Amino acid sequence: MENYEDLKTRLGMTGEPESEANPRITRGMPKPMDEAAAMLSAFPQAEFIENRSWRSEDCQVWVDLGGMAFVVLVEDQVILAEFDDGAAFLEFGSRMGELIEHARMMAIDDDVA
Repeated sequence: MENYEDLKTRLGMTGEPESEANPRITRGMPKPMDEAAAMLSAFPQAEFIENRSWRSEDCQVWVDLGGMAFVVLVEDQVILAEFDDGAAFLEFGSRMGELIEHARMMAIDDDVA
């Protein structure tokens, strides 16, 4: 069984987090949404929460309850938000749009670059 670090590596999250705040935001290497979703679904601790439409773009939201992390898939972008404490983790879940917006903007930035 793969561990959490193995999953992060497979999702292309090999660099340092972009934010040292709580949550720490890390962007993975570009990966098609269906491929990233298949990797997440094979990971025992990852749980699919919902499909969302955010400003007319399809997103998938996943949660890893063991590692206190949200993963958001937007287009071909994977964004991970890791938390230091459970209270912040649960509170951020009610503001998931912020993480989706972050992922969406990164996907746009990649298109412009």
